[in-house]
Amino acid sequence: MTKYPEPGQTKTRLIPALGAGGAAKLHRRLGIHTVKTVGSFNPEIHYSGGDLNLMHNWLGDFKYITQSKGDLGDRMKQAFQLGFDQCCDRIVMIGTDCPAIDKALIDRAFLALNKIEVVFGPAIDGGYYLIGLRKQVLELFSTIEWSTASVLQDSLTIVKDLNLSYELLEILPDIDRPEDLQYLKADIGVTE
Repeated sequence: MTKYPEPGQTKTRLIPALGAGGAAKLHRRLGIHTVKTVGSFNPEIHYSGGDLNLMHNWLGDFKYITQSKGDLGDRMKQAFQLGFDQCCDRIVMIGTDCPAIDKALIDRAFLALNKIEVVFGPAIDGGYYLIGLRKQVLELFSTIEWSTASVLQDSLTIVKDLNLSYELLEILPDIDRPEDLQYLKADIGVTE
C-alpha cells in the first residue's frame, strides 16, 4: 500500500520538519527501498495518487491496483478482499514507511500464517507496519481509529474477541512523524 509521492500529499506529518518537497522526496526513497527489499515476492502495489505510468516510472514493473475510496481501513479491506477473491490463501500487507523491514521478516510472516490466522508487525508508535491474514476479517478494518497510538491494541482486541489465533513479529519503527526520522537508514537519508 502506498501513495504516489506528490509534495503536500504524502508524508504530511513530516512536512513541519522536511517541507512538502522534502517529505515527498523521502516518501519516494522509502518506496524504492521497500521495493528493492521485497521485490522478489513480486508484490501487488495498491496505490493512490499519480497514475499507472507515474507508478511504473517510480517503482518499476509490478502489478498496480488503484486503491478504493474511503479511509485506510476501507482501502486495506478492499486490497485483502481482492487478494482472497483471486484465490490467495495467505496475504501479507505492508506499507512503504518501515525501512527496517526485510525479506526474512516477510518470510516469517508467511510461515506464521501456515499455523495462525493473523500476524502483526508492531510499530513503535502503537500501529503496525505489517498485517498478514489467512482469511478476510472485516472487523479489523471497520472500527479502528487510524493514525493513533492505539491501532495495534484495538486490532488485537478485535482478534481476541473473534477468538482468532495470532502472532506478533518484532517491534520496528515506521517513519510517520518528525521524531521518527532518527530511525532512517543512512542509505535512505533525508537529503538528495
